Amino acid sequence: MSNLKSDGTRSKASDDGAKSVPAGLAMALALPQRMAEVNLEAASELMMFMSRRMEAQSALFRGLGHCHNLGSVVEAQRAFWEQATEDYSKEVTELADIARAGVAKVAGAVAGDTASARAA
Repeated sequence: MSNLKSDGTRSKASDDGAKSVPAGLAMALALPQRMAEVNLEAASELMMFMSRRMEAQSALFRGLGHCHNLGSVVEAQRAFWEQATEDYSKEVTELADIARAGVAKVAGAVAGDTASARAA
């Protein structure tokens, strides 16, 4: 069965099919790209957080070297753990925000691609 009419022009169905292929490919590529972007953003944030925590751990050890009695050691460790608790709490919130934004980004890509595929 040919896609050409008797006058040699292409049929409407053939043109629609040709338009839907690029739209389908764009949709197939957009979702994995958005998901990768979200994963990389979360991984980047987590690596920065881990770096800050390692710097804090290093500062604790440097500070412990200057402690001259048990009270100052206990105080240094108390301050460290108080800050660590606050930092971890903030980080959980930050990662949750990234996850929410990521879900919206992926959902938007799916919704946008579905709408563009219908339009094509």
